[in-house]
Amino acid sequence: DRSGRRVSVALEGEGTSLSPGRHVYEVAYETKGWVAFENDGYDFILWDVTGDGWAMPIERAACRVVLPDEKGLLRAIPYTGKRGERGQDAEELSGGTVATTRGLAPGERFSLFAAWEKGIVRPGETGASVVEQRAQAVQEAREAEREKREEPPAAPREEVIHLFDVTATVQSDGFVTVRERIELTALGQEIQRGIIRVFPTDYRGSDGTVARTGFELLSATLDGETVRSAVERMGRDLEIRLGRADRLLEAGRHVYEITYRTKGWIAFRKDFDELYWNVTGNDWVFPIERAVYRVVLPEGGAVTKWEAFTGARGDTGKDFVQASDGSFGTTRILRPGEGLTVAAAWDKGLVSPPPVSSPERLRGWVSGNRGPVVAFLTALVLLYYVAVWLFKGRDPSGGTIIPLFEPPKGIEPGYVRFFKDMEYSPEVLAADILHLAVKGALRFEGSDDDLTIHSTDRPRDAMGFTEPQQSLCNSLTNWSQDGGMNLRHETSGRRLYNASTALEESYAAKGEGHFSQNRGWALGGLLLFIPMAVMIPWLGSPVADLFDEWAGTITAFLFLFPSVLLGLAIFEGVTVLRGKKRWSTRSDRVQGVARLVLGALSATAMIFLFRMDPVLTAGFVSAALIAALFGSVMPAKTRAGADVAAQIDGLAMYIGTAERHRLSMLNPPEETPELFERLLPYAFALGLAKTWADSFSSILERVKYVPAWSDSIDRVYVISNFADRLSGNLAASVASYEPPSAPSSYSGGSGFGGGGSSGGGGGGGGGGPLIVYTITA
Repeated sequence: DRSGRRVSVALEGEGTSLSPGRHVYEVAYETKGWVAFENDGYDFILWDVTGDGWAMPIERAACRVVLPDEKGLLRAIPYTGKRGERGQDAEELSGGTVATTRGLAPGERFSLFAAWEKGIVRPGETGASVVEQRAQAVQEAREAEREKREEPPAAPREEVIHLFDVTATVQSDGFVTVRERIELTALGQEIQRGIIRVFPTDYRGSDGTVARTGFELLSATLDGETVRSAVERMGRDLEIRLGRADRLLEAGRHVYEITYRTKGWIAFRKDFDELYWNVTGNDWVFPIERAVYRVVLPEGGAVTKWEAFTGARGDTGKDFVQASDGSFGTTRILRPGEGLTVAAAWDKGLVSPPPVSSPERLRGWVSGNRGPVVAFLTALVLLYYVAVWLFKGRDPSGGTIIPLFEPPKGIEPGYVRFFKDMEYSPEVLAADILHLAVKGALRFEGSDDDLTIHSTDRPRDAMGFTEPQQSLCNSLTNWSQDGGMNLRHETSGRRLYNASTALEESYAAKGEGHFSQNRGWALGGLLLFIPMAVMIPWLGSPVADLFDEWAGTITAFLFLFPSVLLGLAIFEGVTVLRGKKRWSTRSDRVQGVARLVLGALSATAMIFLFRMDPVLTAGFVSAALIAALFGSVMPAKTRAGADVAAQIDGLAMYIGTAERHRLSMLNPPEETPELFERLLPYAFALGLAKTWADSFSSILERVKYVPAWSDSIDRVYVISNFADRLSGNLAASVASYEPPSAPSSYSGGSGFGGGGSSGGGGGGGGGGPLIVYTITA
């Protein structure tokens, strides 16, 4: 029945009702006037598949457009939703059928736009089609309105790519020649002087391996004429700049055409070969109305299977059609960030792999075996440091330790403590000041809270001081005259700081003959980081994305170098901040924080360098920590240092033996107050002052011993604690003074150590190039 502009077809039986259940209606009819022939490049039909008058939901709708002789469509664009809506809730199935991907609610419809090459369907004598009639009416109305307003035709309001046409010609030697034709409208918004075509030469496969491709620019034209071009490397990419920096591009429609030759993008698989190509790239900032891609094989070759994707990077959209000539074309406008990617495969034997140079072969092997390579390099670092430590980092044997009843010749009490702790501390200065007092050069007056050091008038020449002790004595006696040096006075900190700094420098110079830092051997391990840094771009480190191969290597090495100090910096910083090194000023604490910051920055550098890649991060961090650990234990005693250590251990054995009768067989010296005083500074330096005082308690009490070098000691047990209190007072006095700069004197600086989707893929490794386009501003 015809009702107005519609025809209703009633499908029902005479005098019967439809039984409840599932039924299938099938209707065939013929119509005409729906094909539109007005476009120059193609003909099309816009078919309302379901209509929008149903009062019930439609679970699924499908439509297939069949052309004469089974010709292929150029594009098929589905529309879903209510009248006027342009939803895309549909997908293309095998055989060219397009079906909805969701149910349609009452009032919703499914329509399909299908286009094909001109000439397949011939216009009849029916006149203009329905679509043409509607379009003509709309156009006439617009022109009439425009003439009424006397306005010129509207120009494009935004920049757009009208056509992105790419032809990839595969050659039998494995090279691929690519021609890109880009038709666009430039309005001076993003496109001002030209375009920049970015071509990736390195890519990372899904298994983390890195491959490098070749590139040769053959030609570049703008509107049919040669255009100025420049090829520049930017990390792993090449930038092909088309246009002149001193000339603006005229606003309007233009055509760029680029032809280049590349290799390394074909994947030679077990049963077939494949070219996986990102046709448009996914980084355009304006839409692409249509993209077309075709692959041309050597003579006799044919594509046996293919796959294509549309959408943003990672999407698997199917908004494309395959034409009869095998080309692929998009069926909708690609929005900014979207692109077309096509994979084409053919039988093996048609294309031969291109020749691979030895460096490329090595690069591929390293990239494909990056786990074992990183493990081998890390093990090589460990093996080097273990071998160096075994031969250079261990202390030589000092022989059998026997009790020594006299201090080692030329070894001061302060140096004993310096040697024992392998760093300078308050106890070093306290031991030497106590030694000067016992010798009669100094005298202590007052209590612990108000201690004053006085100089005596006894001649120094007969006291047998070493050069460091004599220098310390001169510094203290020059300042302790005329009332003495009170440790609470504000000037005492500066005086003690300068005196102890000179003492530390003397002991550090003296220690050079007793210790070997082995810095050359420790730093020699850093040479092993050079091949690591060279291979970083091959191993897939993201740092190479920012630079070319050599710049990436240098940058990687610069990042690796501070990371070697990571473990040591954090260890030293925590040591200072926890107060393990009790002789520390505010400057030392600032240095401790600085060390922690250095460690944090090094860790951040590693994260940036490897982006937490488990293989690279674990390997290189392990190598860095190995270098830091062995670097801290690499210093060792020399032969002379081992002899001094044996003598100090022998003296400690004698001083620390509480059962004196056990030494009777060795003919020890007679225990007298003079012997007690002479070795008291050494006992304090060795941490054995209490044991030494307890051993002499009965003798000292019997003679009512009172030291001449202090007016506050009247009990024997006080002597064992006096040096500790003296050390604390000295430390507090020095800590109250802040030097004008931040020297490393009191921070341990002189210590010694002891003993398949859109945008994805890449050629050669199973995918295609990630082609990125940006625009010069």
